[in-house]
Amino acid sequence: MLRPKGWVILTAPMSWGLHYEPYDFWRPRYSLRRMLEYRGFQVVRIEKVGGLFSLIGSRLVEGIGLEMWRKLKWLPRKLRHGVILLFSIPNSLVFALIGDLFDRFVSTDAIGYAVETIKGGDADSC
Repeated sequence: MLRPKGWVILTAPMSWGLHYEPYDFWRPRYSLRRMLEYRGFQVVRIEKVGGLFSLIGSRLVEGIGLEMWRKLKWLPRKLRHGVILLFSIPNSLVFALIGDLFDRFVSTDAIGYAVETIKGGDADSC
């Protein structure tokens, strides 16, 4: 529930590139705007989160971490978490750096989108 002229910031995940632009209404970049405006919200801003290199990095770190979880099931749970964190944190940081450097060159891929919106009314009048 949100009062009139109330602000909402939301995020939506995405792990596939945009295509059929601007008629790909089921990808978050377009579907969020369409759904929010249909419900009486004014979309102030939509921002892409991450990009191709961030997406590849997050998938690799997640996939390898899950496989490590399965392979190390003989370890106690807390120790297994620690081992996976020792792997995941440095690798995530490396891919975050790579993403910061190179994500801007491929505009169609993202980890997700962040949307700033206002219920009814005009963003400038608040």
